[in-house]
Amino acid sequence: MAAKADFTEAEWKTMQKGVTGAGTLVSISDSDFTDSFGEASALGKYLAEQHERSDSVLIRDLAHVHGTGFGLTASREKVETETLDALRSAVATLQEKTPDELAADAAQRGIVTRDMVTGKVESWLADAVCLATGGYGNVFFLATYAKGCNATAIWRAYKKGAAFGNPCYTQIHPTCIPVTGDHQSKLTLMSESLRNDGRIWVPKKKGDTRPPGQIPESERDYYLERKYPSFGNLAPRDISSRAAKQACDAGQGVGPGGLGVYLDFADAIKRLGENAVREKYGNLFDMYERITDENPYKVPMRIFPASHYTMGGLWVDYNLMSTIPGLHVLGEANFSDHGANRLGASALMQGLADGYFVIPYTIGHYLASTQQEKVATDHPEFKKAEAAVSERIGRLLGIKGKRTVDSFHKELGHIMWEHCGMARNKKGLEAALQKIPALREAFWKDVTVLGENESLNVDDFRKSARSALRLYFELSSRLGAPERGSPG
Repeated sequence: MAAKADFTEAEWKTMQKGVTGAGTLVSISDSDFTDSFGEASALGKYLAEQHERSDSVLIRDLAHVHGTGFGLTASREKVETETLDALRSAVATLQEKTPDELAADAAQRGIVTRDMVTGKVESWLADAVCLATGGYGNVFFLATYAKGCNATAIWRAYKKGAAFGNPCYTQIHPTCIPVTGDHQSKLTLMSESLRNDGRIWVPKKKGDTRPPGQIPESERDYYLERKYPSFGNLAPRDISSRAAKQACDAGQGVGPGGLGVYLDFADAIKRLGENAVREKYGNLFDMYERITDENPYKVPMRIFPASHYTMGGLWVDYNLMSTIPGLHVLGEANFSDHGANRLGASALMQGLADGYFVIPYTIGHYLASTQQEKVATDHPEFKKAEAAVSERIGRLLGIKGKRTVDSFHKELGHIMWEHCGMARNKKGLEAALQKIPALREAFWKDVTVLGENESLNVDDFRKSARSALRLYFELSSRLGAPERGSPG
């Protein structure tokens, strides 16, 4: 095991500068001083924990650092350039002096996977790794994401040392088809183009369950038009989403559970004619009718906000490489392009930019300019990672509790939605930080994962055995801090 005494003073300072510089670079990723201060405080706390608890003597020594190596007035360009230089130099030093301390897993030289059909755990060697595994929006449980998008890969990378940027920025989309009961596990996104012609309203009277056609105009609250007359129904998506939740929380929601507001096209059909509306929105209307069995030409649509995109993710440089050399992160999995944009993001734009125009060139540069030692999948770090996966799966299978994975995920999603969703405040965030650890403790005592490791168990293992819920518990504790107001 290496320690501080194995390195020269210059080498040691360089390695510590790489460690603190990575955190500093994340903390200054946007210009708000309070954000930077909060993230710098989180870095200090993390280093203190590593100094006290890490199993590695080297990491404990490295984490015992004061200051960042940069002055208060250092520019972002200076921090980025010097940090990446320090990290590259540190990796070269570790490769030369203490190769056993340098992980050879998903962070740099490969990945470890578990076959979802056979349960086989296997290592894969690579010269570089590209993660394009999506965002973490399913932390809210009901979201527009595919259920397989559980953020396991990027969270594993974070736990291995990759910096995470802007985790508290989440796009909440205002025009999703509402939840209809406890049986649902995801929501369907409708296009925001519908708000060009549709009018959004709720009954003025709380708890009004009359069919929409029986509610006269005088008893309808077109709340966006009332609150934001300049924007009306085209108010920005974060404002529209928050206003819809406020109306439902006030008891004015419609549909099952009161979790919906009306998007009404009666005026547009009267003004433009049904054929014109059909030409513009016919495919969306058909999709809505197939899902809800309601004809939106005859009755108003019902919509409700849902998590749709995460602007945060693993920090990357302009070459899409994370703070771990060799680990490249693409698309929604990284924090790039959109950053701290309250209005949300474009998955299509980010996917095209990262996949077509950036990574084909930058990864070639990395491979051509990097000297790599020969490593095989029998390296101790691969075996260590495989053993950790098997141990984690065995532990989950051995709990044999009484609650399903979904029940825990649903409860966690409710906590996140209410306290860390479209509007956040100190009281709510503190409440969430009290509830999440208690729920996590209950999870490890009472969860049940059916089947065996060697059998197909897509639902439970995708959510649990691959530690999706475990990382959600940890990620949830970080999503709301520092306080940044409302996501969009």
